[in-house]
Amino acid sequence: MGRSTQVNCHGDERRFDVLSEFIYDYFGNSIKYIADVAGGQGMLSRLLNKHYNYESEVIDPRHYTLKGVSHREDYYTPDMANFY
Repeated sequence: MGRSTQVNCHGDERRFDVLSEFIYDYFGNSIKYIADVAGGQGMLSRLLNKHYNYESEVIDPRHYTLKGVSHREDYYTPDMANFY
């Protein structure tokens, strides 16, 4: 781990590092696209994209993602599951 994240968020900031590492350890290179549903600022997506080469996109009707994070300003619907 050891990838410190500088973002203004609530809760333990290490959670993004822990979860992104878990996703990579579990899925490895068997997946490419990830839907970060209700992903808020997009910190998890940023780590998944930058450190693990996934194409992660925040799907959240609220628009306040970090600069450079792919974002779909929408609600997640079951028909999106075919892509992610």
